[in-house]
Amino acid sequence: RLPRRVPPALREELLRGERFSQEVRLLSRYKIDTAEQLEGHRRKVKAVLDERISQRAALYRQFRTVAVQSNPERKDQVKREISALIGQIRKLRKEAVLCEDIARRSEKMRENLRVQEEKENSSPKREEYRSR
Repeated sequence: RLPRRVPPALREELLRGERFSQEVRLLSRYKIDTAEQLEGHRRKVKAVLDERISQRAALYRQFRTVAVQSNPERKDQVKREISALIGQIRKLRKEAVLCEDIARRSEKMRENLRVQEEKENSSPKREEYRSR
């Protein structure tokens, strides 16, 4: 959590640094080295997320039944299960977003490197013409 009296520009940089830190932790936790590994992990996370969302939907439907509503113990149990799934879904969504952000920034960096290499490759040719 950031202190309240931080200038907006510094706050943005701190949040950006925290975001990078989260991304690095994700990459190291799952030992992700390539874009393919990242995409595979993102697909796994998305599949688990979809599964948890469907489980939560089933529990919501079950929660609204007369059998559950009339039994306080069962009602509390279903509420706890729903709460646990909500926590898991929240974490999985954050992880999926981190994976997408990493992939997006990696692609942008690749493009920037390509443009820079093109500039560097075209520069020596100009110098050769100047020296003649």
